[in-house]
Amino acid sequence: ETLCADGLALLVISSELEELVGYAGREIIMRDRKQVAEIPLAELSVPAIMNAIAA
Repeated sequence: ETLCADGLALLVISSELEELVGYAGREIIMRDRKQVAEIPLAELSVPAIMNAIAA
C-alpha cells in the first residue's frame, strides 16, 4: 500500500490466485511475454483470473 501511495508498482508472480487478488489494484495476465488480459479492481476475482488464463 505504501508503494502504491508513492506511485510505484510491484510485480508479483504467483500461482496462488487468492493471494494475488488480495495484493492487487488490477491484474495484468501475460502469456509468452505478451499481455493477454487486464482485470481492473472492480472485476478482480479468482474466476476472472482463471478465465483470462484459459482464454
